[in-house]
Amino acid sequence: IGTVDRLDAVCNVDPTVYETVNVLGRFTPGDGGGGLYRYTPEAAEAQNGGTIVEARLPYARGCWIFQEPPGAMVMAAAVFGVREGLDCTAALQSAINWCGRPGRLKRDLQLPAGKLLVSTLVNKLGVNIRGSAKAFLTRAPGVTGTTLVQMPNVKGPILKVSGLSAKIEGIEFVGGHHRPELRIITAVISRTEFVV
Repeated sequence: IGTVDRLDAVCNVDPTVYETVNVLGRFTPGDGGGGLYRYTPEAAEAQNGGTIVEARLPYARGCWIFQEPPGAMVMAAAVFGVREGLDCTAALQSAINWCGRPGRLKRDLQLPAGKLLVSTLVNKLGVNIRGSAKAFLTRAPGVTGTTLVQMPNVKGPILKVSGLSAKIEGIEFVGGHHRPELRIITAVISRTEFVV
């Protein structure tokens, strides 16, 4: 088993030397976005920036696939590059889509603490989304909860849930249809449409 510090480095690992690589973090070691990745010579699915990463060596045309721990029911959004200070829209949408893949066991999505910048997200797959509930509820000094902040000049909802039931918990929304803020400790959405 090989080891790399961040996800983009796995693309340049020689799969003839290491078929499995331990990634220590998405951007930096210990940031919550790491895990084991196994090389496959075929591109099973499209690259998604988190669980499926294309190899970049001229003789390795396959991809690196995230290896879920046995029995895992929760996926860390950090694996897809969701973190404070960046536009997280594409990464978070990829994470939602991956967690609710049709034909596979659905996973809950765990968001990191902090203010996450987004435009509009769509959850048609019934993915349960969890924020940093403990920090969100206690408001302890120096501890932040999870806040989805709508980026400037974006009109419309921050999150639109439609189709399947989903549970949203431990998230504060700033912007969207509910200005200036809406706090959701726990909401089970079983209607056909829920817009924040």
